[in-house]
Amino acid sequence: MDVRVDRASTGTMWTYGLGSIAVGIKNNLLGTYLLLYYNQVLEVNALLVTAALFIALMIDAFTDPMVGIWSDRVRSKWGRRHPFMYAAIIPFAFSYYYILQDPGNLSQTEHFVRLVFLMFILRLSMTFYEIPRGALAPELTKDYDQRTQISGIGMALGWIGGAGIDYIYRAYYLGESFLNKEAYAEMAFLGGLGIFISTVITTLGTHKHIPTIRIPEIKVNPNNLNISLIIYLSYYLPCL
Repeated sequence: MDVRVDRASTGTMWTYGLGSIAVGIKNNLLGTYLLLYYNQVLEVNALLVTAALFIALMIDAFTDPMVGIWSDRVRSKWGRRHPFMYAAIIPFAFSYYYILQDPGNLSQTEHFVRLVFLMFILRLSMTFYEIPRGALAPELTKDYDQRTQISGIGMALGWIGGAGIDYIYRAYYLGESFLNKEAYAEMAFLGGLGIFISTVITTLGTHKHIPTIRIPEIKVNPNNLNISLIIYLSYYLPCL
């Protein structure tokens, strides 16, 4: 049997990979600008900002595996992955946008509550998008080498998305000052738009493959569940 029958087209690989740009844009915000913006620009206590990030990350530690299990078991006319990806597009883009908007004259506590809420939406929508999308990659092709290529393209475009948006922010918005409040509002629109376009391209671009994606029979093995629980706890407990 010719294994090329089950291979994804070049267009499919790149359409899938473009979805990683949204992930890169989100990672750039969390890794570079978020703490700086809230602490230095909005003058929120750094401890409150990091506490908000911590709370959202701990919630994310539980929602990631829950959404993964849920996605594996969903049966719909849109398949197992795409219902989650479609549901994530709007909240993913809008939560990014509102995180970098000036909320006005709020107290420290109000800033904290607002940030926890927005970070929860951002991470949950990211989970709804990226966990099913990650599971979709090996379902697009049965060829081992091509699965590696798809992952490589996605990682490369994710890096380009994060580094590219960072260059644009520094070169065209922030300039010599990282404390320009108006610039962050404009950056919020550009980043949110980038996330929206990236997620739409991947979700719509891979939609046509839903009828051809094989859905394996679910077999619950208690031993496998125990092993998965041990791995999960060993990974996340040190974070606590």
